[in-house]
Amino acid sequence: MRFQPLLAAILLPLAFADTANSPGLELANVTFNSYYTFVSPSAAGPKLGSISFAIVNDAVEDPVLCDGYSTNPWAMFYGSDEMYCDYPETSGYTECWTSSASFFLDTLTPGEMNLTVQLSWTCAGQGQYTLTAWENLNLDCQSWTCTNDIWPKNTIYSNTTTVCEQDTVTFGGGNAKVHKVE
Repeated sequence: MRFQPLLAAILLPLAFADTANSPGLELANVTFNSYYTFVSPSAAGPKLGSISFAIVNDAVEDPVLCDGYSTNPWAMFYGSDEMYCDYPETSGYTECWTSSASFFLDTLTPGEMNLTVQLSWTCAGQGQYTLTAWENLNLDCQSWTCTNDIWPKNTIYSNTTTVCEQDTVTFGGGNAKVHKVE
């Protein structure tokens, strides 16, 4: 199954408020997996959805590592759930460093994976920048369901698993907004 519409990897520069120079921004090693189980034809059991990726911002030396999990029904991600990313503490020796990073993933519409990334970084002598970027991920995913047709009580009735190939996403064009804060 392919999530549609196709990801438009437009390589247009991000718009800085004070300079023509703008960072390249990509999500590297994007992975998504999920499963959900029914313990009877009408009773949901365990479920889990997971996504992980690294934010690579050309303005900052170290990548930001992000991962999120969902135990909502059918392993759906709700767009209102903010997930936080891990980034290195500044050592004082780097010119630019990440100040905060988080993301939202919305999978409630079948066939869509809407990802929004919020990132801020500080550059010595230049100020602080914030970025909001969003994309409908186009991951190459396979889903399959195993059903126990002779289902005896107290056993698993069915399990649906989705596994997506690792991918890289480049943000650009109108899907990313960078603002200088200070």
